[in-house]
Amino acid sequence: MKKLLSIVLVIAFVLGMKFFKQHEADGDIHDEAYLFVEALPDFDQHQAFYATAFEVAHDKAFQEAYHPGRRRRAATFDEDRYFEVLFDSMASQAQAGGDADHADMIRTYATLLLTSSG
Repeated sequence: MKKLLSIVLVIAFVLGMKFFKQHEADGDIHDEAYLFVEALPDFDQHQAFYATAFEVAHDKAFQEAYHPGRRRRAATFDEDRYFEVLFDSMASQAQAGGDADHADMIRTYATLLLTSSG
């Protein structure tokens, strides 16, 4: 019984550490990515939209770009994929709100960002 309890505790600890590392990575990436959003040319005029759109888009983008590690493989993060999904989601939100010009500007900014990083 003690051995079974020990095994359960070890498994719980390992799963907890994986969750903690993913959560920690999420927070770091969130903060760093928002700096790119703040650099958008019209950020000051549309700050409220960007704050809301970013929060919605970040979760989806992080889930698509972050791959937790395994026992013998470290976690990976696809930065290009993250920004593709992030800005596409933000542009889609602007489009859905009836602001096609704003959506186009976000997509143009994303294209410039991704081509300059690669």
